[in-house]
Amino acid sequence: MRPGNTPHRHFVTLAVNENLQPTPDIKSTLLDEDFWSMIEQSTSVLKPIAESIFKLEGNEFNIHKVFMVLRNLKSKLEFVLPRITMLDDDSKENIKTYIEKRVKQCIKPIHYAAYMFDPKSAGIELNQAEETEAMELIYNLAEHCNIDCLADLAKYKAKEGLWSKPFTWKAAEKVNPILWCEHTVPERSDMEDTDDDMLHDAAMEGHMQEDM
Repeated sequence: MRPGNTPHRHFVTLAVNENLQPTPDIKSTLLDEDFWSMIEQSTSVLKPIAESIFKLEGNEFNIHKVFMVLRNLKSKLEFVLPRITMLDDDSKENIKTYIEKRVKQCIKPIHYAAYMFDPKSAGIELNQAEETEAMELIYNLAEHCNIDCLADLAKYKAKEGLWSKPFTWKAAEKVNPILWCEHTVPERSDMEDTDDDMLHDAAMEGHMQEDM
């Protein structure tokens, strides 16, 4: 690793600047290649986590993003970890185990369903088991509201009927999924009777039951 070719070159310059006169300990640390290697490796692990938090935080409705954000985070960390020399193999395996555990704790059927209803993806990355869980949740909510949704859901997945129109999907490229659904899904008067407790229970199903 060459200081002149890395972002920390400015700190190295400070370490040898006679006008600043850093203390011997600080100077030694700034010139230590092992120190900068540790910083860069730590950053490579923490950066994907920070990026994922940034994508999901805020006041917007981002529930449809949870599935792919956590899935991509898991993939990125699994790709980075083998390159981390500051950790032994046991520590790396422990991190992978905690990642897997945390993802399973966070992602629930309501996230699969939200991802399925994101028109930009339509649940394309869901495996069969995940798609089944999403459809079961949707069916149960619809049944609770006295709505027969199976036909509409099948047409949505197959892009038939209302969803066979190109303009419907073209609008999805620039419109928030929530707004897209509000303006493309036919209104049903019986949806006004939706039990808030039922929706709350579905959402809370994704609440973590234990800490890492």
